[in-house]
Amino acid sequence: MSSMEMDGFLSEEAEESRRQIQIVYKAAFEAAQQTNSLLMRELRELHIDWNDESKTIVASLFVRSVETYQALIILLERGMVAQGRMLVRTLLETLFAMAAIAKNPQLKDAYIAKHYDSTIKAINSAKRWKQPNLKGRLEPDKIEELIEHNKAKLAESNGRILKINQWAEEAGLSDYYNLFYVENSSAVHSDMLALNDHVVDGGSDGAQVYFGPSDFGLYHALRTGATAILTAVEALRHAYPSAPGEDIMQLRNIWESHDDNFYGGIEGTE
Repeated sequence: MSSMEMDGFLSEEAEESRRQIQIVYKAAFEAAQQTNSLLMRELRELHIDWNDESKTIVASLFVRSVETYQALIILLERGMVAQGRMLVRTLLETLFAMAAIAKNPQLKDAYIAKHYDSTIKAINSAKRWKQPNLKGRLEPDKIEELIEHNKAKLAESNGRILKINQWAEEAGLSDYYNLFYVENSSAVHSDMLALNDHVVDGGSDGAQVYFGPSDFGLYHALRTGATAILTAVEALRHAYPSAPGEDIMQLRNIWESHDDNFYGGIEGTE
């Protein structure tokens, strides 16, 4: 059997750890699977309105959210919690824009404006490249032409540039931003707090840098992901009105029924 020491998370030993995590967190991953079943049903039944730009954006962001949620589960099953938290943050960022546009379709202009603004910044960065071979065929005149083209598109969009917290406010999800988004930012930026994911108490040997699967914070990452994706379903249904159902509330109740066990019991073991 290939070992973690030799092959890391690509080893057979890591696969065995995955099975152990699935046993310990059996109820939580069953809830995740039930949540995923709802998501896939939503995708199968979704008929995109290509004549409505805002609805097309909402549908596309929902697809992105589902894929991100499934990737989160795959990582958490393998004990890659720190990496999973990066996806939680990504999922929330997608949710904010999706829910805001579903709530106020005119915000599609802000979403489009953000694209052109980001494109301008990316093209401007080419001016700062140090190695000539990086520029390829992008001559200075061509760079300026691309910048002016995107500036014109930005002006046509009539949208204001929104920051992430402003998207959350527009979506009515400020609490999600101030709690879930902020607490998962350290995983993305690799600041001092993120080092807690890799430094453990080695007993008499003192602190040790740890490499390998961990379940520290696993349930919270899984739970936050579920909260975000169920909210995404609500946003999708707002943009694409359908008959009201109790499935989302039932899933929220299932998750809540596991909170005392996983938050108060085994959470934080390694």
